[in-house]
Amino acid sequence: LLACERQQWSMALILANRDGENLKSNSEGKTALHYAAEFGQVELAELLIEKHKADPTQKDQQHFSALNYADELLEPSAMLR
Repeated sequence: LLACERQQWSMALILANRDGENLKSNSEGKTALHYAAEFGQVELAELLIEKHKADPTQKDQQHFSALNYADELLEPSAMLR
């Protein structure tokens, strides 16, 4: 989770390939999957969902799921921000 918070994607992938604490959330309710989706890290998101059974519908404290964050990346208006 810490690697994702710091946007250290290579390290996050290495750690996600191991069994560990990939499904824990931080004080904001975000999981590694939330961060992967928010920053467009598709390979990491797929790994978390497939290997660790991360729930893409789990909501953080702002009531956003990983699916919501991923959807924002796909919206054309998000490109203008």
